[in-house]
Amino acid sequence: MSEVPEAPHPAEVPTRGRIARDITDAVVRVTRDAIGRGPVSTRVIIDGEAVVVLMHDTLTKAEQSLVDGGRVAEVLALRRAFQDLLRPASIEAVEHATGRKVQTFMSTNHADPDHAAEIFLLDGPLAGHG
Repeated sequence: MSEVPEAPHPAEVPTRGRIARDITDAVVRVTRDAIGRGPVSTRVIIDGEAVVVLMHDTLTKAEQSLVDGGRVAEVLALRRAFQDLLRPASIEAVEHATGRKVQTFMSTNHADPDHAAEIFLLDGPLAGHG
């Protein structure tokens, strides 16, 4: 018979806002370290077992030049390659911030306007957050 883990003391449970800030900082850092710059703005939405990271103005100057020249498909293909490369670090960052296991990770970009979204589905809601 397995033991049920003890619920964390309320003072030890990070707030949803703190978790969102930790995820934002981590995703921006992972992106910046790999690509050379992070998004200009980022917003994290946490609802139940879903964590959604919305990013705006993510493209590098070179990528934006390609988009302006009509080469959107090439930029989106490059971004998919980066998403595959960054997947393990992004998942690790969300798992660390939430204390939950990521079961599913999806990521997509849109070039014009320059928006991106990363969606993490956790193995359950955040501890102490229902």
